[in-house]
Amino acid sequence: MLLLSNGMSRLWYKKDDRFWQPRGYIYLTFKLPHTHASVINSMLSTLYIQMINDALKDLQYDAACADLRISFVKTNQGLDITASGFNEKLIVLLTRFLQGVVSFEPKKDRFEILKDKTIRHLKNLLYEVPYSQMSNYYNSLINERSWSTAEKLEVFEKLTFEQLTSFIPTIYEGVFFETLVHGNVKHEEAMEVDSLIKSLITNNIDNLQVSNNRLRSYLLPKGKSFRFETDLKDPKNVNSCIQHVTQLDVYSEELSALSGLFAQLIHEPCFDTLRTKEQLGYVVFSSSLNNHGTANIRILIQSEHTTPYLEWRINNFYETFGQTLKDMTQEDFDKHKEALCNSLLQKFKNMSEESARYTAAIYLGDYNFTHRQKKAKLVADITKQQIIDFYESYIMGENASKLILHLKSQVENKELDESELDAAKYPSGQLIEDVGSFKSTLFVAPVRQPMKNFEVTAPAQAEK
Repeated sequence: MLLLSNGMSRLWYKKDDRFWQPRGYIYLTFKLPHTHASVINSMLSTLYIQMINDALKDLQYDAACADLRISFVKTNQGLDITASGFNEKLIVLLTRFLQGVVSFEPKKDRFEILKDKTIRHLKNLLYEVPYSQMSNYYNSLINERSWSTAEKLEVFEKLTFEQLTSFIPTIYEGVFFETLVHGNVKHEEAMEVDSLIKSLITNNIDNLQVSNNRLRSYLLPKGKSFRFETDLKDPKNVNSCIQHVTQLDVYSEELSALSGLFAQLIHEPCFDTLRTKEQLGYVVFSSSLNNHGTANIRILIQSEHTTPYLEWRINNFYETFGQTLKDMTQEDFDKHKEALCNSLLQKFKNMSEESARYTAAIYLGDYNFTHRQKKAKLVADITKQQIIDFYESYIMGENASKLILHLKSQVENKELDESELDAAKYPSGQLIEDVGSFKSTLFVAPVRQPMKNFEVTAPAQAEK
């Protein structure tokens, strides 16, 4: 329930009525446009978070010994603090941590150490197995205010201590924060958390526009295909990787249900065809992929084959799956629907899992706390003909939009037979030569809207 909503903050409260344990969970998200206004600001924010955690590591360690946890991380919307554990000392821990954040003063020697550590980490990311690098490349292409590891590294190497000290005072300008208090915690204690945070924020200007300042994905033009190519940094890695993404449309619950069921239907045959029968590689998977405002279907393969060859085999799988879908019996189709519904309706295993579900709804900004139940109901009503229409329109139709990423090995494997590949046809799609120029030509998707207008609950009703 919503306990408080104004120009500076929003406070959500959920009393534990499921596990009945002496535990609590506090999620605090600061929406700070300045922290991700540019790649420089984003990297300065990363360094700021690292230095805070470094300065307060003794507090975090002592808390962990008492079965209390607190984390401070950067997100693509700002900064998040999460505290969990025995409820009796939870607010005390949060108070001490926030006081440490407010009184923090950076030290140049720690700056140099943490900067060097992060540079090494970023360099190591460029040498990870190809499929684990794919997410970063994809996000840097399809999301606003997102950058590749190489771009981050280039900026990080040039950061100075003076830049950081100048940046820190500006971080909390234009702040809007949301809080979730969940567990064996009274509503008065939840209100205390909100008051605590406000007492530490010097800027008391209302920032309603900041509350909706969420990351958004770009919309690909209908019927257009684009491809991104880059060589792996590791010259010895024999594996390449391809991620084939079909962007369906702007996100909606109905489209999410259809894409989720389609992903369920192709999951086993995709693996069986591309991994087991064609033996393209050990890493083969498919899934639905809901970005910041869009719904998508993806297939990813890591293989010693070239990426144009892998693209051909993915397209061939999609083309032949249409007949598989038409030949599927109603009984088998219903089993797939039942399996997906059962997965969506699984009961929470613990309070942490329940809290994570609520946290996601707050982070996404739609406050759809019963999303999975609604999606299960929509899936249960989908007919086989609807899925066939979905396949023919969104996957194989002339208006299908695609973004295909090729991470290419520098090692040429002459033992693999790719003689049947039509080199004039693959790779397909318009080559993205400059990421900035590519993104500048696209519209962005609308952010998810709140599922309803939540009324602020009177304190007297909060404990009921």
